[in-house]
Amino acid sequence: MSEPVAQVSGLTIQAEREQWQVCGLLPPETDDEPLICGVQFRFVGVAGGDASESGAGLIGWSLEGLRRTGDVDGIPTLSAAKLSKELSESPLGLVGIDHIVINTDDLQRTSNALLESTGSELRRVREVSEEMRQGFHKLGGVVIEIVERRGTPLGASLWGVVFNVADLDRACEWLGPDVVSPPKDAVQEGRRIATIRAIAGLRVPIALMSV
Repeated sequence: MSEPVAQVSGLTIQAEREQWQVCGLLPPETDDEPLICGVQFRFVGVAGGDASESGAGLIGWSLEGLRRTGDVDGIPTLSAAKLSKELSESPLGLVGIDHIVINTDDLQRTSNALLESTGSELRRVREVSEEMRQGFHKLGGVVIEIVERRGTPLGASLWGVVFNVADLDRACEWLGPDVVSPPKDAVQEGRRIATIRAIAGLRVPIALMSV
């Protein structure tokens, strides 16, 4: 029997927590490190700059059950104790984290680093185009999607999060078309996905997916 792999315990976000509340990702009243779908989100605020910008806001993570401590291919990584996996209620009806996206200039290097640290093996590689390919690992119930794209700066970095929602149409109606894109078919057969627009000011690319 293979040994269990590490699991995602927390994410560190450089963004204003209030923007996440406005978009219904957090309850109206929550503490500084809320538990969203069993993962603790730590908001460290934005030091200057335009808070409406998207990207570069997912700056680190905490993993429980690490086999090797230290950064994962340059991604700031903390070892964490096991947390409660209770689902936090949110206006959008979040029911889980589907996947976390990592950008890298070298898929194989980042994949090997993740395997060494967590015990999670590369499950498959998807050749999207001559300029892009994806590799997939799994940490507990969360898929880790490693994206290698031509022109990506050297190194690996956390990039975005995809949440599962109980009712995608209802969530999109709640947010409104100015904040979220219309749902479309996802790569996963039978599922649909919608992307929260940069205007929301989350500073992290966020998408919502049907279950």
